[in-house]
Amino acid sequence: MRYLKHAMALSLASALAACGGGGDENETVAATFQTNVVNVSSQTVKAGNIINGVAEFKTFGPTIESVVWSVMATTDSVGSLAFSDAECESPEINNRDVSADKKSSLWRCQTEISAPKGSKGNFRVFATATDSNGNTAKDEILVTVTP
Repeated sequence: MRYLKHAMALSLASALAACGGGGDENETVAATFQTNVVNVSSQTVKAGNIINGVAEFKTFGPTIESVVWSVMATTDSVGSLAFSDAECESPEINNRDVSADKKSSLWRCQTEISAPKGSKGNFRVFATATDSNGNTAKDEILVTVTP
């Protein structure tokens, strides 16, 4: 399989926002897919090729507990996509204490997203992170596979 020259990256950032004057905090999540630091919502790849995927997740407060890659085929697609590390078994993790009771957490997860020969059509690729409070952040990109 050939590697494409460009890499798809996913950045998910979350920040905590204080609720109406009290001490309670709720998580607000902002998410974007990026290629070379330019936001993208779709990617095209020829069947038999690979996209290098990178997911970065940031939190302030809770820590990231897991990252999972998944795919959903649209009705016009044939075959599927595959991930070399769908469960993010070897993430780069940077947790640091910000205060006595708060942490800043950064996970960087890399995977190869392959489009096997014979596959074609549109596929929705998701990266989902779960934090220590059980909150999830998800983003997606549309991957179009051409013969």
